[in-house]
Amino acid sequence: MPVDFRRQYLRYADLQQHLQLLAENNKDLVRLLRIGSSSEGRPLYVVVVGVEPDRKRPALWIDANMHANEVVGTNVALGFVDDLLALHRGENRHQLSAAVVDKAKAALVYVMPTMSPDGAEAIHENARFVRSSPVDDKPTGKPRWRHVDV
Repeated sequence: MPVDFRRQYLRYADLQQHLQLLAENNKDLVRLLRIGSSSEGRPLYVVVVGVEPDRKRPALWIDANMHANEVVGTNVALGFVDDLLALHRGENRHQLSAAVVDKAKAALVYVMPTMSPDGAEAIHENARFVRSSPVDDKPTGKPRWRHVDV
């Protein structure tokens, strides 16, 4: 049974399993795209939600867990996807107006539930502070971006 993201933080393996099940159980509304890999080789996924999810059009982008210690963002992003899918299935959990429901159901939404899976895993495994990624190879000792960073 998958880990309940509304009750606890997800380790990367649990997140991957959740995303796979989400795509398998909602083939009419969900696409799971792998857009790259983290520096430690973890796949980076984007969940595409909407009617005709393969049709390109203007869309909304949501990302979470940009920094390693922002693990709650992953759960919030998954909650957004879950609530959006509920709207598509006729369940209005938040008593949204008919106009808002219509716009939400017409939208195409891209959700990246974790931008920093390596850092989040370091947080979960070691309970250590990591800002973005557990890589600590700064030649100057100052923060910097590398070409391979998201």
